[in-house]
Amino acid sequence: MFEYSWILLALPAAGLLINLLFGQYFSRTIIGGIATGAVGLAFLVGVALFFGLTQLPPEEQIVTIQLWDWINIGAFEVDAALLITPLTVIMVLLPWPSISIPHRHRWDPVIAPWV
Repeated sequence: MFEYSWILLALPAAGLLINLLFGQYFSRTIIGGIATGAVGLAFLVGVALFFGLTQLPPEEQIVTIQLWDWINIGAFEVDAALLITPLTVIMVLLPWPSISIPHRHRWDPVIAPWV
């Protein structure tokens, strides 16, 4: 399951690119839905990572996922990787309500008719 943790970064980036490239053709409601949906789906990936970490023994709860080789110069190697730890997962899960809920109120005229 941890090999799919790159999706945690890809979803908000995809939402950004969609809104950046095609946002001029969408209404504010659709733009807000794309932004909130991308962050919400990333939150669900974070929840899956949380439950995946809780199933591991405490000494194995530090997981490194190598994404690609970044720099290879002789014996010097630097990888682009994700380090998944309990602190990482907490930092993914905690900001979600403060990011997602204001966006939801911003683009829904039923909840915030004054916008």
